[in-house]
Amino acid sequence: MSTVTIISVSAVGLSHMRALGLRSPWRERLNLRLQYIGRDALHPADWEPIIAAIQGADILLLDLMGAPKDLSSALVQQITGFTGPVVVLNGDSMASRALTRLGGFSMAGMAKESETGEPPSLDAIQRMMAMVEKVGTLLPVGKLRDMRNYLWLVRYWQFA
Repeated sequence: MSTVTIISVSAVGLSHMRALGLRSPWRERLNLRLQYIGRDALHPADWEPIIAAIQGADILLLDLMGAPKDLSSALVQQITGFTGPVVVLNGDSMASRALTRLGGFSMAGMAKESETGEPPSLDAIQRMMAMVEKVGTLLPVGKLRDMRNYLWLVRYWQFA
């Protein structure tokens, strides 16, 4: 049985994933752990089940955009030792986005700042993403396939 842990600030996204998990032809072999972190009053005492959901997971999907900074930092520290695939669907910081690794693709090398010391512009990121998706679709092998799949996961989550 594969365990997929999804930690998100999106109640709608988690609800959609729960419904998808129930309809999935793989539901007998899939264990979905869904953790909602979008509450305003999320105290450190509430973090234990969230962090525990990471333990034993085969795959992590994270949507940390707007999550409390201290919780995001704690999750980043916890996930640093995680060896399975990690897909950061949304994140407030480069530290969280740099955790993304799917197959041969890793965001760790892409998280560096530009020569000016500024993060890349949104326009530059979108152009690069469109190019990677096109090339990954034309030549779906290795790292290009993994990058394309990452982009598809992010896009799917954005419209969930």
